[in-house]
Amino acid sequence: MVMLQSTPTSVELSRIKRELTGIAGVLGTHDLHVWQLVDGMIISSVHLRCDRSADFMAIATQAKKVFHRHGIHSSTIQPELVDVLPATVRCGTEWEE
Repeated sequence: MVMLQSTPTSVELSRIKRELTGIAGVLGTHDLHVWQLVDGMIISSVHLRCDRSADFMAIATQAKKVFHRHGIHSSTIQPELVDVLPATVRCGTEWEE
């Protein structure tokens, strides 16, 4: 028996992604998944690219608040810590997601 799970129509992934990238210390997101289980519970997972010097636990707390505002009360947040160079060293290149 195969049970299909899908993103609920009430969840706006683009809005969640925008809110997550608005958290101080978050440089980008990828692998954002939100789905609803058979019993109606909505769960999520995401990879957050973060400035290594930022407090990841504070970022995770803010990320969980974002998910909670969207009715998602079970989430897995995977950090990807990177060293951020000053803008002058990056020579104007943009971080790619």
